[in-house]
Amino acid sequence: MYYCHGIYDKLQDFIDPFVDHNFDYYETASTRVLYNFEFAIKDINGEYIDSDCISEEPHIFVSNSTVHLWAQWGTGLSTRTNTYYDIFTGQKSPEYLGQSDYYGSLVLSTTRKFTELSDGIYIYDMFSGKLLYTIDEFELPLYDSIESIVSAYFSPDGKQIHVAYFTGTGDEIERVKQIFDLPQKVIDKQ
Repeated sequence: MYYCHGIYDKLQDFIDPFVDHNFDYYETASTRVLYNFEFAIKDINGEYIDSDCISEEPHIFVSNSTVHLWAQWGTGLSTRTNTYYDIFTGQKSPEYLGQSDYYGSLVLSTTRKFTELSDGIYIYDMFSGKLLYTIDEFELPLYDSIESIVSAYFSPDGKQIHVAYFTGTGDEIERVKQIFDLPQKVIDKQ
């Protein structure tokens, strides 16, 4: 005789440790009517914090209590928006533009306004949006381009910023890397 009573619960108990529960905090879908992508961000209790419909597929990452959403609205890094959500408090950050990264409650961004040159690294308080520190002096001059800063990210301990950027003139372009130490007053805000 075939017997399956309780097998689903036993299988669920076995599989649960291997399941990515990040999907508990967001949903995405493609809409066939508008040919757009929808997303919804949820808090720890399953209540919706934010949702929208956008033209490009959203990229969503979950780490500890933070959901990071980045969406592309055009071509290039300067048309990327980054928004952060705290799943415990339901807070939503302001939108940050360009390449971004975060460490603790700090966000770095490479662009201040759409179509503006990426001429520095801007460190913000994640949820207030307050500008805490700017890096705009480099060992070599930035190449005159709308996206001269290629990447910027926090070191694993959050005390430094690693930056890659283009330098040079005309056809003589070089990609260089530089590491910046954050001042203690900024590190203390983490």
